[in-house]
Amino acid sequence: MRASFEEFHLDTTTFELRRDGEPVPLEPQVFDVLAHLVRHRDRVVSKEELLDEVWGDRFVSESALTSRIKHVRQALGDDGRVQRYVKTVHGRGYRFAAEVTTLEGPDGVPAEGSGLPAPPGSRLVPHNLPTDRTPLFGRDEAIPEVADLIGRHRLVSLLGIGGTGKTRLASAVGHHVLERFPDGVWFVDLVPAGDERAVETAVAHAAGLALSAGETRAQLAQLIASRTALFVLDNCEHVRDEVAATLDHLLEHTGAPRFLVTSREPLDLPDERRVNVEPLAVGDLSAPAITLFLSSAERFGTTVAERDHPTVERICRHLDGLPLAIELAAAQLRLLRPDDVADRLDQRFELLRARRRPGRERHASLTSVLEDTWALLDPDEQELLGQLAAFPGPFDLLDVEELAGDLPPGAATRLLGQLVDRGLVVGASAEETRFRLLETVRLFVGQRTDTPGHAERHARWCLDRVGSSMQGHLYDFALATWCARHYDDIRAAERHLLEEGRVADAAMLVAGTALAMHVDAGARAADILLRLDAHLSRLDDPTTVARLRLTGVHAAMATRSPDLIAEHGRGAVRAAEASGDPALLAVALVLRSWSTIFADPARALKMVEEARELATSVGDASTRDQADSYRAFHLAMMHRYEEAIEQAEAVIERAPALDGYGSWVAVVALTACDAVHRPERARRWIHKLLGAPSPDTVMWGTQVLCAAVHASNGNRAEALSLVETVHTRLAQAGQESLPDLLVPAAVLAHRLGDDARAARWLRAVRDAGRPTQSFPVTCVYHRTREIVGTVARSPIETHTLEEIGDEALAWMRAVVER
Repeated sequence: MRASFEEFHLDTTTFELRRDGEPVPLEPQVFDVLAHLVRHRDRVVSKEELLDEVWGDRFVSESALTSRIKHVRQALGDDGRVQRYVKTVHGRGYRFAAEVTTLEGPDGVPAEGSGLPAPPGSRLVPHNLPTDRTPLFGRDEAIPEVADLIGRHRLVSLLGIGGTGKTRLASAVGHHVLERFPDGVWFVDLVPAGDERAVETAVAHAAGLALSAGETRAQLAQLIASRTALFVLDNCEHVRDEVAATLDHLLEHTGAPRFLVTSREPLDLPDERRVNVEPLAVGDLSAPAITLFLSSAERFGTTVAERDHPTVERICRHLDGLPLAIELAAAQLRLLRPDDVADRLDQRFELLRARRRPGRERHASLTSVLEDTWALLDPDEQELLGQLAAFPGPFDLLDVEELAGDLPPGAATRLLGQLVDRGLVVGASAEETRFRLLETVRLFVGQRTDTPGHAERHARWCLDRVGSSMQGHLYDFALATWCARHYDDIRAAERHLLEEGRVADAAMLVAGTALAMHVDAGARAADILLRLDAHLSRLDDPTTVARLRLTGVHAAMATRSPDLIAEHGRGAVRAAEASGDPALLAVALVLRSWSTIFADPARALKMVEEARELATSVGDASTRDQADSYRAFHLAMMHRYEEAIEQAEAVIERAPALDGYGSWVAVVALTACDAVHRPERARRWIHKLLGAPSPDTVMWGTQVLCAAVHASNGNRAEALSLVETVHTRLAQAGQESLPDLLVPAAVLAHRLGDDARAARWLRAVRDAGRPTQSFPVTCVYHRTREIVGTVARSPIETHTLEEIGDEALAWMRAVVER
């Protein structure tokens, strides 16, 4: 490659960089870094990719890469502040910013006209694509063709009737183009979605994006506007208009992301490039349809004899090569011979032929095999399958056992296994033992069973599982984890209850998500906040209103919406006072204090003390512990640390099991107060903190706190690992990780005796223009600043906060490698 940019000329054939004709000396690895950035200038290049490209299989630290980037900038007369040529994209990597003119050389340049960046070779591209557990037949040519269309069109729709394998093809395409999308390939299952807001929430949640309160569509567009990402929206037909409206807005207001849609009908958008997903070819024994049948039969434990191959060919031809129909027919070989399957299909076709409508022949074929499969089920299997169709998304065996609680012990397990054997229920993923119904099977079953009755039973199951206990909704980590895992179930049950006019029951389901929303990344919490107003407008019972307001405070915390935290806090206190329930008022006062502590600390302290008295008067130990735990936090915010520690220790002594949110807050408060002054004592709580409410749903503020504790104990690698985890997590969500992540860096600098460096970063935290985002991180910041102090001149005067963050992260990586 030969490339020119401004006064520079780069030639990879001679390994030269010249400026105005004069050679610029570069070390080989520095030259390689520059050449790779120029070659892939149309996208962000991740650090991992550069490490792979320049150092190959050799293990080197990121500090080595940081050093080479610095030398590249020096050679170009650039620096880390101006970044005229090489820009640091916070949390993602680097991008070459200058305009480049290229002349193809022996090593070539990326192909023109594809619209996609050249594959980077990185194996660390984020995605949530389903794992392909079985081979994909007959799509070898379609996969690269669709991938090419994605490169030239921002919206591609895979169209076809149910059962043609649109989802499998979309997933395979996603894996095929994965490395061309450094910001990820995100699979969005829209089966549970019922309206535009649910579509937008599903997109945000799938990609780990954080939405704040307010209009979700504009936020979503802003978050993904510059992301080189592919969104795969699966099963769009039942929300076709809603998906079309959402994508129309996103295509108009973004430039980088691309969208791959599967649907039974087109979206009719001007940007849309349509691809008809045809059935599999049926011909000789090597045809994809035949191969699929034989493979499916083997998967179900049956080997088809060679003499039956002509019969298999006849079956596949009768089924028009539809993959789902073929798999279901192959599953029947558990009970029938191939000739029996063929005879039944022939009979069914004769019955259906007179009822076919023009253009619907394939629907008839699929219907025939589904009806035949349905006829083979015994009544218990039919009933359970109908009940499973009420699940809007994946489910596990325990869910099935609870939902079908009237079955004899062990029957649910047996029947579910039989439905899996017949191919009617499939595994949701290879990583977990969850199941799902294919959407075509769900729709078919819904037409032949008591759908309203099953929806009612599903809603009752959700209501029973969530319960009505305020203590459970606010303090039970196990329930919070269940609600997060079953959010789509709760949403579906809520819709059913509202359709039935059962407003109070629907509101109680939403109230039950309070603690789950508190630890949410933002997308679902934003959805809850948008629905709260509609619920509140239908209610006049002050108790239920107060309970919903409490959920609003928790959701507003997750979305970083201080105005809504205050609004719902005030509303909760008013409604609780009107209810006359002292326990409810106690909780409302605690949550109201969250937004009061910064403006009026004395008043906030009085609120939690009044809450403690109320909770004690009615024997509500959980709320008393929560009030005292937040009293510890408020004392710490007022710099009364010894009193705060004493208060937190009192709660922990009373509730040594630490199995609820109230006592857990006391552990957080104590750890925050001890992080710098008593690091060894603080360290003993790390395992507890990183396991709540579950290891997979840890609040990011807790992770920052634990990073600071590790830093204070001199555990450099552990501190860096948590900092990088939060850094990546929040960057992916579209949230700011600064100034919070400067706090553990400053703590580590102090621990290593570099107080001047720590004071610089603490001054940056103070002058950042935005506050730290959680009580524990703020507490650690205050405690560290009281020891170290701050520098006289603010680094914000000469550097951006993001540059200071990069500096701190690079320093932490460097000290780990020492």
